[in-house]
Amino acid sequence: MGNNDEQTNTSLKDKKGKGHYPSMTVFFTGSCSAVLCSILLQPLDVLKTRLQNPDTPLKGRSRKFRIINIVQHIYRHENIRAFWYGTSATILRGIPAGGLYFCTYDWLITNLVPDLHPTTMQHTVLGMSARAVTDITLIPLSVVKTRIESGVFHYDNVITGLSHIYRKEGVTGLTSGLIAVLARDIPTSGAYMFFFNEIRLLTPDSIRKANEHVVNSASAGMAATFASLITHPPDVMKTQMQLFPKKNRTLFAVVRNTYKEHGFLGFYQGILPRIMKRTIFAAIAWTLYENVKTIKHKIKK
Repeated sequence: MGNNDEQTNTSLKDKKGKGHYPSMTVFFTGSCSAVLCSILLQPLDVLKTRLQNPDTPLKGRSRKFRIINIVQHIYRHENIRAFWYGTSATILRGIPAGGLYFCTYDWLITNLVPDLHPTTMQHTVLGMSARAVTDITLIPLSVVKTRIESGVFHYDNVITGLSHIYRKEGVTGLTSGLIAVLARDIPTSGAYMFFFNEIRLLTPDSIRKANEHVVNSASAGMAATFASLITHPPDVMKTQMQLFPKKNRTLFAVVRNTYKEHGFLGFYQGILPRIMKRTIFAAIAWTLYENVKTIKHKIKK
């Protein structure tokens, strides 16, 4: 979405004029894109988590080419389904997460931007706010998801995982890594929305109007890449705090331990699969979001 997205702004005007909250269409679209991407891209999440886990078993293999070695290890010593470990947690988190983010974002624009034409800075702040609400609400599912993906914890299902963590670690366990998650996602969302709108605005008007959805998709993908590069270190810290909460109780502790064990490059473990996932995810999610809103607007006419 951008300053010149006439169809989105028209839809927002219709809703504001009627005093409505974001429709179920927005929630449904965000949820569907999250589920679709979760299923297709879960192997990238598994690889990222394993790369960020220093205890990932490699059966004596060199750690120099860790991505290749981890893929081979999973395929040979676990099974092909291991690439989709944590999918149920990802979907259970993704359904409300995608919908909640887009609904919150829509609601904020509808109610806080008088002329319904947000500036790049307003887009950035509102995107960050929507992400914070989503993260805080769904942090327990994020903890279970990370632990299942790691291969270190073996829960029968998500409910069992949540119950086990609560019994052994209490609320602290269910919210472990929340500060790191917010430190990752709030700047990521802000940087993403900033790059997304700036890239769209740099695109000539003639190209943007003739190929709006293509421009949106490409802008989303590039924005996700830039945002991921800038904010990857907190993602590494989040994984460490959720896998080893006793060792990494604070951000200071996880920064110290990561630097001591892996040096500066340790803060960029798993960067490649994260960039790949976020780029593809962003392109698909925003393409679906914009297309559904366009269709809905045409139907209203």
